[in-house]
Parts: sequence; structure tokens; C-alpha cells
Amino acid sequence: MVESDTNLGLSIIVCCHNSAKRLPETLTHLSHQDITEDWEVIVIDNASSDNTSEIAETFADRLPLRVVPEPLPGLSHARHRGFTESSFGVLGFIDDDNHVQADWARLLLNNFKERREIGACGGPIVEKCEVKPPEWFENFKGNYTIWAPLDTAGYMNSPLCGAGLGIRKQAIEQLLAKGFKSMLSDRKGANLSSGGDFELGYALLLTGWKLYYDPALMLEHFIPKERLVWDYLCRLNYGFGMQSVILDIYKALAGNSPMPNWSNEVSRTRLARWRQLPSHIITSLGGKEGSPGEILWQSQSGRLWALLQCKHDYSGMVETVRGLRKN
Repeated sequence: MVESDTNLGLSIIVCCHNSAKRLPETLTHLSHQDITEDWEVIVIDNASSDNTSEIAETFADRLPLRVVPEPLPGLSHARHRGFTESSFGVLGFIDDDNHVQADWARLLLNNFKERREIGACGGPIVEKCEVKPPEWFENFKGNYTIWAPLDTAGYMNSPLCGAGLGIRKQAIEQLLAKGFKSMLSDRKGANLSSGGDFELGYALLLTGWKLYYDPALMLEHFIPKERLVWDYLCRLNYGFGMQSVILDIYKALAGNSPMPNWSNEVSRTRLARWRQLPSHIITSLGGKEGSPGEILWQSQSGRLWALLQCKHDYSGMVETVRGLRKN
């Protein structure tokens, strides 16, 4: 049972995998929160092989903190563990490289108290790079979850980013009661496929919940130097292409657009990929980094691979998403 809107409480869930070096600054920012309502911080140690748990425990005297192990690797498993372990009616998900402002927790909780119709709430994300980023970074920063979609607070008709995302626990419980099960797996180790947060956002919209964006909920996303390289960005976009197959089904249904057809999607993707072949060849032969065509090639390649993998399951995936629509 979820608390009344005047006493929701906040469970902040920090999902970690081998986060011993990144976690201290994240928890330090959380220790400066000015929230006065009931709250807790749950660190999910997701199959780490370093001393993530021990590092987290050193903050127990500064935070209402618990460390919970999740042996199954993958961000979706970590987030689900956080949900089942949470004590309060609002869940705030931050990654181990997210640095929030001192008023973040208080403002997030207030949004849910003041707007009973919202199932999720989030804010802008700005970069905090370990080293000076390459020239091409500015053109592709959105790929690194750097975004600010609106200048003012307002409702969104598309999903919010998972970093710094607040979710009403009641909304998750209703989704699970309808049989919702994510068809996307978030990042797992070196695998950069993702999209579970966007899938959840679309599922909330389809079941009748509102999504709210508040510019005051700004957080910094720390980007280490090893991710500020062209190869990482290419692999990241290959993963984006893979996730787009399922997300496009959600997007079509949420926007009351015609549902995609597998054969048509394969043909369209092959054509889009063919058009980027010259850019891919040039890049492969040592062309300058920063080619938008190469990024599109990677995305369409990942999309085509995922489409071919789900040929016999595609119609069932469409019906699964249809089943979430609010009656």
C-alpha cells in the first residue's frame, strides 16, 4: 500500500557495478541533501567484483543507507531489486556517475506530492567530463544522456531519461499487475544495448500516467575519459539501433500511429543502412572521426541485426505492447 500523497517518502536507488572509484562522489552529493521528509538510500551492488559494497558502507554514518546485493548482472535487474527493497512511495533512480544538487531529493518528492497524476518525473542532465572532450562531442552529446528537452517545467509525451528518474511506486505496481515485463535489457558489462528506461516511460504513458519534466532537477553526468572515444560512441549507437526495434512499437501505439510491420521495417532499415555505406567505408579506411554517416550506419546495423533476430517474435511483441493500453 502506497502512503498518502502528503507522506510519500523517497527511496533513492543507486545501481552499481564495479563502482568503487565512482561511487564516493555520488554518495557525497547525496549526503548534502536538504530533504526533511522520510527518505532512504539503497545502494544496489550489481554483481561487482571490486569493493563497491565496502566503499558504500563507509557512508552509513552520513546517509540513511542500505547496501543490497543483486547477483544477476544488468541494470534492469538492479533497478528491479531496488524496487522490491524500497520502503517509500517514490523511487529516485540515479546511476553511480550521477551528481545531484542539494535540493534534488526535496524537489523531486514535492513534484509527486503536488501532482498526483504523474507516474514519473525527471530533469535536465549536463555533462561533467573527466578530460576535455573531442571536437565531435558537442554534436553527439545527446548520445551520452545529456539533454534538456524543455526550457520550462511541463508534461512530456515521450519518455524521460533513466538517470535521475523519479517514479511513483504505485505506477510500477500497476504495471506489474497488468503483466508488464521489460522486453529490453539494459547495459550489462561491455554490452551497450539499453533502453529499459525508455520502455518503462512508454509503458507508463500507455497505462494512463503522466510524465513530468522539471528543469530544477538538474544533475551532472560524469563521463570518464575511456567513454570519450569514437569507438565507444559507435558501439553505443549500435546498441541504440538494437533497442529502437522495440521502442518504435511503443512509440507508434503511444502516438496513435500505424503499428510497424516487420517486413516493412527490415526493408526500410536496409535502405537506410545502404545509404550510409560510403561514410562507413571512408571511416573504415581511416577517415576523420565525427562522421554523422558512420553513426547512422552503426545505428541501422544494430537495428537490422535486432530485426532479423526477432522475425518470428515480432507480431507477439506488438500484441504485448497493445495489452498495456489503458482500457
